[in-house]
Amino acid sequence: MRMTDRLFVLALSSLIALAASPAAAQVLYMQDFQTDDTANWTVNDGPTDEHADFFFDYSSVGVPLAPNSASGSTRGMRLATNITDGIFGGFSVSPNGQSFTGDYVLKFDLWHNFLGADSSAAIPG
Repeated sequence: MRMTDRLFVLALSSLIALAASPAAAQVLYMQDFQTDDTANWTVNDGPTDEHADFFFDYSSVGVPLAPNSASGSTRGMRLATNITDGIFGGFSVSPNGQSFTGDYVLKFDLWHNFLGADSSAAIPG
């Protein structure tokens, strides 16, 4: 099966944090993905096929330890889109029950990988 644009994004983080800015540095939200927190996230679907995994062990696909990982853990959020449809698109995820206004800073570790049009690597959906 020929696959056109595939995008594999890991927001690998042992922490995703939103902090008020500039000097206040009060943490508004933090997630370290060390427990399966899937039920506490909303997937905002896009126009194509996508997959979100909120408890992904990224060492299972050869990704090295994230620089800010908690206690050497290899768990993080995995987002994949354009898996088989070949339609350029995307999607987003949002933590349930959160609303942020004003200026803030988002910090996370990211591994970004483009698998290519003829890649045979499988992404579970």
